[in-house]
Amino acid sequence: NQVVVPILVFILVRVAINDRADAGVRLARVLVWAGVFNSIVAILVAFRVITQPFLDQLSQNYWYYTGFTRAIGLTDHPLVLSAILVSCIPLLPNLRPRFLQAPIALLFIVTVVLTASRTGILVATVGILLLVIVGDARRGQRVILALGVAIGGALYGGTLFSQGLSERFADDEGSAAVRGVAARYIFENWQDYFLHGLGSGGSYSAAAAAGLT
Repeated sequence: NQVVVPILVFILVRVAINDRADAGVRLARVLVWAGVFNSIVAILVAFRVITQPFLDQLSQNYWYYTGFTRAIGLTDHPLVLSAILVSCIPLLPNLRPRFLQAPIALLFIVTVVLTASRTGILVATVGILLLVIVGDARRGQRVILALGVAIGGALYGGTLFSQGLSERFADDEGSAAVRGVAARYIFENWQDYFLHGLGSGGSYSAAAAAGLT
């Protein structure tokens, strides 16, 4: 399902866009609003206004622990939420009314920061800057985006949360070691999953077999 369904959805989207020129724009807007909803949930959780949705299911994952602070939203992993929001940023020019583009872009980048995804933060920042430089936003919106990124970065730099992420940028030995173990396991056991994979949840069993849990 994890492989076939996305491919079928992609094909259906392409067919819809070929049949109707505005189908792609409509889909882009739906994805942006889905990102907005996830961002709002993540921020409400971060400020402890609501509890983390699907907490019972998330707590069964080996990487989830009591006091976990990285934003998840309604997804099943911080990196998934980060990838969704980063993908939504280039779609913002399709959003109407236009004055919503700037505040939603800021909402996205704040939420990506809360996911603590280093790659996500970098790509999201580049995406916002591209909207400022080459996007079709009006001058006022571009100023808001630029100031928002600057002010948000300054505020973020003064938070305790940023210290943990800064340490992850400065000292990546732990993550690098894990990636090395994972790479060795994959290359040594590629024949076990080549073409057919390991099925749903296979990544967790592979991680356990590699000694990463």
